[in-house]
Amino acid sequence: MQIVSPAVPFATSSPEPVGTRFVRLAVVFYTALLLVAVVLGALGGRNVFVLGDSAVFAFSWGAVTACGTVAFGIGIYRLLPVLRRISDELAPLLVDGARVRDLVLLSVMSGVGEEAFFRGALQPVLGIVATSLLFGALHVGPHRKYLVWTLWAVGAGFLFGALYEWTGGLLAPATAHVLHNTATLLLWKRSRRMRSGAHEDEGSREIPEKDVAARGGRINVLPNTTTKGTDRRWPLYVLVAVVLAALALSVEAFLRTETFSVGEEIASPVVRDVTVSAEDSLYPPPDEGHFRGEVETVFVYLSVEELPTGEDMEARVERVTSESMFSLLFSPEPVIGILDEQEDQLSSGSNGATGILKFALETKSGEPIPPGDYTVEIHSPGTGDGAGAVAARKSFVVEG
Repeated sequence: MQIVSPAVPFATSSPEPVGTRFVRLAVVFYTALLLVAVVLGALGGRNVFVLGDSAVFAFSWGAVTACGTVAFGIGIYRLLPVLRRISDELAPLLVDGARVRDLVLLSVMSGVGEEAFFRGALQPVLGIVATSLLFGALHVGPHRKYLVWTLWAVGAGFLFGALYEWTGGLLAPATAHVLHNTATLLLWKRSRRMRSGAHEDEGSREIPEKDVAARGGRINVLPNTTTKGTDRRWPLYVLVAVVLAALALSVEAFLRTETFSVGEEIASPVVRDVTVSAEDSLYPPPDEGHFRGEVETVFVYLSVEELPTGEDMEARVERVTSESMFSLLFSPEPVIGILDEQEDQLSSGSNGATGILKFALETKSGEPIPPGDYTVEIHSPGTGDGAGAVAARKSFVVEG
């Protein structure tokens, strides 16, 4: 399970349960991490909340992955005594005093916050290897015995990163992360409760007959309602988390509007120009930065010179929309892909190939391309993990 070990132990004499205090601080921390993720994504012109090619497919694989990680975690917990010792040390800080709803909230915030930051904001820039190592560094404990936890986090980082790449978005790794944390924390709490023999509702215990006699045979059978009003109120840390999340979305929308601009960036010496158009032709037509009305296909024309023989280019597309994450989840947009089965106009020479490479951007269902801000990146083969692999980048707008 991916949980940050507290560096300073909490005082056990506090009247407030230690688990509740930890959950409160952790929720605020992960909400702030979410804010950082959306700001970094917006500054880089990326939407960290891209769900993936198919919401159903991504959610299903996220759930299946969580089942596998939970089962694997239980297995190594039983095999490695060091994990059982770590569990006994951390349980009073994390789960013993926390309520079930607090643990679920912690699982959701940690899973979404960490995936948005590491997979959504960092992995497209740093690649899966560096991001997974940084993810493990976030889970370094105060003692050498916590190294097994760090290694587990690194492995989980690679797994979640692979899910992100495979499904094309955040939904699959976030689902796996949230479900894994939820199942692990609740199973951990249940195991602790069974071992200690404690009951969650202390008021349900029967009063011994001798105590009844000592009280003159009178028993107050009315329920204790002195704390119910307080228990039903939203805790302050939940309100803080909601405010920070709303602020994160607002900042992302503002920065995304401010940073997106139509145009191109060329990073490779073999690329001379890149244009986009709705017109299908052998050679590049006039460049179009804005497409109005229904557009079924956008063609990307890449002019190259002295392209090494046998080397091909790979195109990837990213779309940013003003719609909310929830609307995309319940009303998913058509899946957009780039086809490179186009007729290229290349002539070979002693120094390489020169001419035009053409790609076609369209939906896999044949529907018109949905409105949004689009960025097409052209990569050289075999170097797609790093930022330096981008040979050219083209940004345009489909207004619908």
